[in-house]
Amino acid sequence: MQGSMADNETFDLDNKLRDLSVMYELVSSIGTSLDMKTELNQFLQKILKRFGYTSGSILIKSKENTTFFVAASSGFQSSQDVLEEIVPFDHFGLRQLLDTQLPLVKNVLSAADSGYMLVPSLENQIKSFSFLPIIFEDQVLGVLRLFSAHENSFTEKALRMLTQLLKQLGYAINHILTLQKIRQAEARLNRSHERLTTILHSIDASICVVDMETYEVLFMNQNMVDEFGKDYTGETCWKVFMGKDGPCDHCTNPYLLDAAGQPTGIQSSQGKHPITGQDYLNNSQAILWTHGRMARLQISTDITEIKQLEAQLRQNCKMEAIGVMAGGIAHNFNNSLAIILGNLELAQINMSSSDEVYDYLDYAKTAALRSRDLTRQILAYSRQSSPSRKPLSIATIAEETLNLLRATIPTSINLHQSVSSECSDAAIIGDLSLIQESLFNLCNNAVQAMDGVGDLSLKVETVYLQQQDIPSQDKSSPGQYCRISVEDTGCGLADDIMDKIFDPFFTTKAVGQGTGMGLATVLGIIDQHGGIIKVHTELGKGSTFELYFPLTEAPQEVMVLPPPVYTTQDTGRILFVDDDEMLVQLGDSLLTSLGYQVTALTCSTEALELFSHDPEQFDLVISDQTMPELTGLELITALLKIKPDLPAILCTGHNAEAVSGEIASLGIGAFLQKPYELSDLSHVIRKVINNKS
Repeated sequence: MQGSMADNETFDLDNKLRDLSVMYELVSSIGTSLDMKTELNQFLQKILKRFGYTSGSILIKSKENTTFFVAASSGFQSSQDVLEEIVPFDHFGLRQLLDTQLPLVKNVLSAADSGYMLVPSLENQIKSFSFLPIIFEDQVLGVLRLFSAHENSFTEKALRMLTQLLKQLGYAINHILTLQKIRQAEARLNRSHERLTTILHSIDASICVVDMETYEVLFMNQNMVDEFGKDYTGETCWKVFMGKDGPCDHCTNPYLLDAAGQPTGIQSSQGKHPITGQDYLNNSQAILWTHGRMARLQISTDITEIKQLEAQLRQNCKMEAIGVMAGGIAHNFNNSLAIILGNLELAQINMSSSDEVYDYLDYAKTAALRSRDLTRQILAYSRQSSPSRKPLSIATIAEETLNLLRATIPTSINLHQSVSSECSDAAIIGDLSLIQESLFNLCNNAVQAMDGVGDLSLKVETVYLQQQDIPSQDKSSPGQYCRISVEDTGCGLADDIMDKIFDPFFTTKAVGQGTGMGLATVLGIIDQHGGIIKVHTELGKGSTFELYFPLTEAPQEVMVLPPPVYTTQDTGRILFVDDDEMLVQLGDSLLTSLGYQVTALTCSTEALELFSHDPEQFDLVISDQTMPELTGLELITALLKIKPDLPAILCTGHNAEAVSGEIASLGIGAFLQKPYELSDLSHVIRKVINNKS
């Protein structure tokens, strides 16, 4: 009896060992790769072979958790034997299995069980089947479906073994699914990292990440690598970027975290790039880096062009302010100057030039003319006066400028002139008086900078400017230019005033020695001519101002009109109209001194009424532009309707730009800008009358 029991125990142990061996053989390969369908097919084939079942399949829950999909199948005659790759939860028996998590076994089939087959072609071959859940942590991951050609194929022992196998299979499937999710997440992360890296490297800004504690460079984008010539990742920022022995004084690290160690937000600063010298805007922010490290993310943007545009905008605003001021004061100021200048000339007419008072009047007249020139400089700078453009020989202009300077500057100043042979016949389109004025201003500044002793050189040459030679704030185009250089050996200019030298009213001279409009006027004139101005200076050694004018293909010798001849032999009847009583009296006296018969009025409507009664009593009309009731243009227009061949002259304290088109279209003979000299008035009257006759 005891021997029989021992034999049975040995037999049971052998069976268990065989069962364990079978189970190990079946599950040993599961989970060794991420190709779940291949592994499940191999597992299924081993099950069918080991247990002698006819066919089977493994269903796995879909990601949506609403259906199963066929992950493995074996033992079917063809792929058509698998009815559907997608199997709904509500298919025969599956819902019951999901709810109970227990095997569904049919060892003897009846006609009512045909719906469980899923494969119609197998209905007459299958005698038993079993659906077993694949479970992991109380969740059904899938279903093992097994079919047999024999009845009672699914014994308790077989089901126990299958259940144990499916537990291991559940672990394996979960492992595969988890690894797949991890790999998919890694792939998404890698794609995201690649996209982010591509974006960071393509941004037109220098981007770096620096450890806030160790100052180690953790990241540099390609733009920053290109600027510094090397990727300094892993090195100390203040050492490789700034060449310092310790953290920079301007480092933003102390401001990026609060007392609790939390980021304070973006901190902005501006500075010069240590390599390129360009202006940069630096935006820094504390971020959490890997391994819990706090790092400084810094994005540095080149704002050089923006700052240049801002400077240009400020300059334009200053010019606009000067323009508004010039327009507002020019009329009244020039009217006052006209009265002063006219009365001085009248006083001189009535006395001998040998009279001591005559010289005093001459000094006053010179001062009045200087005031007039200053007003015109303001108008030129503010673009409220229009240059008279025509082809000009720039070499001739330079020569005439030096000739005039020789008569006015100390003999201790050595003048030098150099005109290259290729530009001796070159020409530009411009206004003769304005260009000469700009050269006079530069030369006078140079003389004063040398304190009466030194060398002044004026050099003329042609150059070709590439796009990179043209300052970004200038709108000039590449091409052939005439360059006029005014060089001195004076005191030079300090760096801290270089951005102010073209500002209106800025001067380094003592009070009373300069108006501060010289270089401002030069800049305005150069802008009007579509030119460029550059400055090279060294403190204590001198300065060079370079003026660039676009060349024209139509060179023409400079034509300078001879000064008008003063005469008192003129005759004729003139209607003179101005709303200023003092100017009316002055005009009457000046015209009378020239020999004309004058009717002078302060009311434009009264003048129109008087003229309409007898148009033939007047040979010429001279009218101010800015008047109440009828402006000068309106008055002359009305007079010309009555007498179309009437010679007319329009005067104003403003510039002619605003009314130049109407002056030409109406046939007005001439325009006189106040204040004018008696000789100018005489010349213009004779010219207008002669043109009409």
